[in-house]
Amino acid sequence: MIDVYAPAEVPRCPDWTMSWDADPPGRAAFAVDDGEQTLLLAADGRRIRMVGAERLDDPGQLSPDGTRLALVVDRPVPTVSVLDLRDGSRRGFPATVRGAEVLSWLPSGRRLLYGNDEGMYLLDLETGRSDAYDLSGEEPREVAVAPEGARIAVDVGAYVRIAPLAGGPPVRVPLPEDAALGAHGWSPDGRLLAVGREITPSREQRGGFDLVVTALDTERGFRPAAQVSVVGVVAGAFVGWRSMNSILLLERRFDEPFRLVVRGLDGSEIETLAHLHGSVWEVRAAAGLLEVVRTNTDGEPVDLGVPPRWQRMTGAMRKSFRKDRTAQ
Repeated sequence: MIDVYAPAEVPRCPDWTMSWDADPPGRAAFAVDDGEQTLLLAADGRRIRMVGAERLDDPGQLSPDGTRLALVVDRPVPTVSVLDLRDGSRRGFPATVRGAEVLSWLPSGRRLLYGNDEGMYLLDLETGRSDAYDLSGEEPREVAVAPEGARIAVDVGAYVRIAPLAGGPPVRVPLPEDAALGAHGWSPDGRLLAVGREITPSREQRGGFDLVVTALDTERGFRPAAQVSVVGVVAGAFVGWRSMNSILLLERRFDEPFRLVVRGLDGSEIETLAHLHGSVWEVRAAAGLLEVVRTNTDGEPVDLGVPPRWQRMTGAMRKSFRKDRTAQ
């Protein structure tokens, strides 16, 4: 089992990771982006890990088994850098473009997709070769790989483009208004997709998050299978499928910390896995660990800490840059 835990302390240093000792953390269940760096909720039950200020743009993606973190760094040259969380080693692979992000791992853990608003590339980690994936000029916002690894869903704005990974004619499935695909949007059986959107039901309810779980119908578009509406939150995001009957959401209510919450497809709250004190910009998961993550057995909040002032400034610039790109 993988535990989400409360660490004794959160180290802060401008380095790739904190120092290693005799007990390396090993796997990580979640990668938390706080706007300045990536914090890894590790699986050893004792501490949190930090990925430092070597990069500003790519928060990285965890491999399906949580043993590696991949991200793109542009200095000194564009590189897909893969950090092994078990022994601290890392490997670098030439990236085709600057300003890219790792979009998704394939379930096998041997290949991954990276790209930017100009295109997408499939990297083979055994050969180091990057092959362009033809999107016909469309800009990928989010990419989800089906559990069997043969199909991908690409959010290009107004619709989701679904196609065989090996190439072939895509099917365009319109997105609900203001909705976006999640990185782990495919259900475990590969028959459903989950897309989320922020809503504002009323001033008293202070916003909300709407998750539309839909049957995948490539001829008639999305057919709603369930709709999870969570009101009273000021921020919300879909993290992944917990099982065929439950999903994992990141939620924050007014004046409360962020929570990783498991909900049924009827919207009912099943359990809270962790409270995250501090700034949270995004949470990414190790897809293969989602079904086995357990609640924090200590019952204490995970304190993400307060980053140094120079990191807060660079984080603010990064958020502004991201918003500008989204608005274009």
